[in-house]
Amino acid sequence: MKKYGVILAGGDGTRLWPLSRKSKPKQFLNLYGEESMIVETIKRVKDIVREENIFVVTSKNQEELMKKHVGGILKNENIIVEPEAKSTAASIGYAATRILEMYGDGMMCVFSSDHYIDGEDLFTKSVNDAISVGEKEDKIVCIGIEPTYPSINFGYIQIDNKEEKKAYDVKKFIEKPNKMKANQFMLSGDYLWNTGIMVSKISVILNSFKRLLPKYYAELEKIKKSINTKDMSVELKKAYSKFEKISISRAILEKEKNVRVVKGRFKWMDIGSLDTLSSLYEKDKNGNTKRGNVLNMNSKNCISLSNDRTIVTLGVEDLIIVETEDTVLVCNKKNAQDVKKLIPKIEKRIV
Repeated sequence: MKKYGVILAGGDGTRLWPLSRKSKPKQFLNLYGEESMIVETIKRVKDIVREENIFVVTSKNQEELMKKHVGGILKNENIIVEPEAKSTAASIGYAATRILEMYGDGMMCVFSSDHYIDGEDLFTKSVNDAISVGEKEDKIVCIGIEPTYPSINFGYIQIDNKEEKKAYDVKKFIEKPNKMKANQFMLSGDYLWNTGIMVSKISVILNSFKRLLPKYYAELEKIKKSINTKDMSVELKKAYSKFEKISISRAILEKEKNVRVVKGRFKWMDIGSLDTLSSLYEKDKNGNTKRGNVLNMNSKNCISLSNDRTIVTLGVEDLIIVETEDTVLVCNKKNAQDVKKLIPKIEKRIV
């Protein structure tokens, strides 16, 4: 059966401001490795899916930047452009509909463009294990990671973990928990981080849309009929105007009984906010992480990212300091998730 790779890359990355901007969202940043996160993701997926079957889903306002960025790797027709951002249910539903109509059914592997992954051989094996389960059982298969600390920034999947298996039944999907619950989840051993990596036959996931999101599915059918016609742009805009802004987890996975989970054995991190950057760089003996020209003195657990100027910390703890060519951000780690709230206040001054 054919294998397709679908990389979701339309986010604005507001929680990574001031590194991530409207003019250059986070997927175009080089935060690790040799190239930008979107290019690193494509390179990783090429070990699983043939290059011509890899698709990137992005938003209209990022279309030209995406073409410029990945043009040497993917053809323009492999860039799927959404008229507006409506979260992952819309992205996955549209990509599945388009690929099925144009290329036929197959195993669709969904990835995010902003994940850090270490242990690529183990990553490839985990995805291929998920593909084999999904192909044989007609299941939607997610990949979960055993938590290494009680994160409140990730979603979790509760599984039946009584014995080691290739794939596990899902008891429940849980959105970002509070600190107490995150601690309980980690101690129990029955919860995995939800990586958002998902594998399914296209026909299987669209059947879930048909049963669980019938209004969505009706609009996807209209899009399907318009593909490669002069009416496609109009029908696409109409459909997206009616789509609810909802994640695939809330829309499908939390309700669907036809879901299994494979444990990923690779190191994984969703680089969704500034505090997660500490996982990308080595820590000193006081728990400080840094990139660029940084000097930490009598400081603990700080994240310091310098673009050009020198950052010096003295006698401080738990701070995030980001210096770019036009901005210096200083915030407490506990406020990292609130950075996106600054955007409406600051965007008129800094793009």
